[in-house]
Amino acid sequence: MLEGDLAGFPNGGRLEDDVTDIELRAFACGYGTVVGSVVAALGECDGNANRSSNSLLGDGVDANNRPFRVDFPYAGEPHQGYEQVLPTRLSGP
Repeated sequence: MLEGDLAGFPNGGRLEDDVTDIELRAFACGYGTVVGSVVAALGECDGNANRSSNSLLGDGVDANNRPFRVDFPYAGEPHQGYEQVLPTRLSGP
């Protein structure tokens, strides 16, 4: 549940839900202001479920690298098995 949106993961999964970021923040008790108060009231995270630095955790992947489709099956087109996309080097020798 990111940004107080209770309709997404784990209550249901949308394609754009950033499940890894949500799980990292939950594991580190970084629930944010909306959900943090509920979690703290339940006695979890030693009463501090809104640890601000932990609510910023993430894996650095914030978007899908292929656009979603507007019709069913909605998921982006898969990568071809024979495509080899090498990462670009930002700096170094």
